[in-house]
Amino acid sequence: MTDKQPEALRLAEQMEDGRWQGMNDLLAATELRRLHEENEALRAALAQPEPEPVAWMHPEWNTYTRAPAMSITPKEDWTPLYTAPPQREWQGLTDEEIAHAVKSADAPEMVTEEEFLFIACRATEAALKEKNA
Repeated sequence: MTDKQPEALRLAEQMEDGRWQGMNDLLAATELRRLHEENEALRAALAQPEPEPVAWMHPEWNTYTRAPAMSITPKEDWTPLYTAPPQREWQGLTDEEIAHAVKSADAPEMVTEEEFLFIACRATEAALKEKNA
């Protein structure tokens, strides 16, 4: 990660400093900071090395083994078993995906800037969760 401050934290700092006017600035700033912390925790969890299977299962034979008989059947016939689910690589959103999420958000026609920011944050969070599910 670079030393550059993430955009969400920069916006939160501006809201807390009173550069924006509105009653919901602190709520939006708090939500931006929460989402940033959640994203960092997810990135850290996904950065862990891929675990090795502890055993293998052959579904047709109802057989479990620590080393499958690859000479008898191909590896594709065996299902790896883990003590924890394997981790996937973190998938961020492109600018286009963020724009689509915000445009697709269910927002009333007349909202304040702070309300729109909150709705946009939630829409982006939902898009990230869906992409990384």
